[in-house]
Amino acid sequence: MSLCSDNEHNLRKILVGMKKQNGIGDTTLGTLGKLLWKMGKLGLAEKFYERFVQELLSNDPSLITLYADLGDITSQSGGYDKSIWWHKKSVEIKEQNSGCDDIKKKQSKDLLQISDQDLKLYDELSHGAFGTVYRAQWLSRHDIAAVKILKLIQLDQQVENEFFKELLVMHSVRYPHIATFYGACMEKEK
Repeated sequence: MSLCSDNEHNLRKILVGMKKQNGIGDTTLGTLGKLLWKMGKLGLAEKFYERFVQELLSNDPSLITLYADLGDITSQSGGYDKSIWWHKKSVEIKEQNSGCDDIKKKQSKDLLQISDQDLKLYDELSHGAFGTVYRAQWLSRHDIAAVKILKLIQLDQQVENEFFKELLVMHSVRYPHIATFYGACMEKEK
């Protein structure tokens, strides 16, 4: 899809400048929709976005942003019910795309895989319904660590998905007076 011929250098320069300003890459219906949105042409922007959505696969991760943008556009034009509908679709796609396989890939890339043999447990710090937290020695790093051992009767897919989501959330927390989360021991008891 091209907006202008090679002979129309002025239009090309304007489009390239607008794409840089808006942080947009390739020219797509979504690009045109975003530019129309920025220009205040909400009805046209919505049409371009909706058409672009129809061209994508139903599980395309870019739908998360497109649906959220459609929600914002329809909200600005006064379509609040439709706006909520688009934002719900964005959340649904986000949840679909954060399945266990994606979470496991992210977890294995971002988190350390710590062997339980690399930890020596000392004092119990606290316990709850799901497990116990111990003060431990991280042997290979010569460091003190807090270790949570989960007590699971059975590990089904839903529990495993929730576990990986919790790991990613814990890993993203960085505050000066809170222990840093480094990784997980994924070994099963013998």
